[in-house]
Amino acid sequence: MIKKKHLKEVIVPCKPEVCPSCGFSQVGDIIYSNPEQIKDLRLKIEEGSIILGGLCTIEAYHPQWACKKCGCEIYKEDELSDEMRAILSGRQAGSQK
Repeated sequence: MIKKKHLKEVIVPCKPEVCPSCGFSQVGDIIYSNPEQIKDLRLKIEEGSIILGGLCTIEAYHPQWACKKCGCEIYKEDELSDEMRAILSGRQAGSQK
């Protein structure tokens, strides 16, 4: 289970090797799928290289990756609309105050 100690949302151009929030080395890909369809991925889920994101995403944006330690949600820059980029950037600015 992801601990959401200091959850942040970060926008990056590509998957980072370490969490941009806490520096932890287990940044996992988020899979949006029915858990019944991913039974073969149990080991990868347990080791943190894959993180379950739910059945599906109905939002226009969703994080590609997450930190196994702090729960930081990491968004891929080129997959966000200008509107969503502005919303997420506004949230980041608000959390830094």
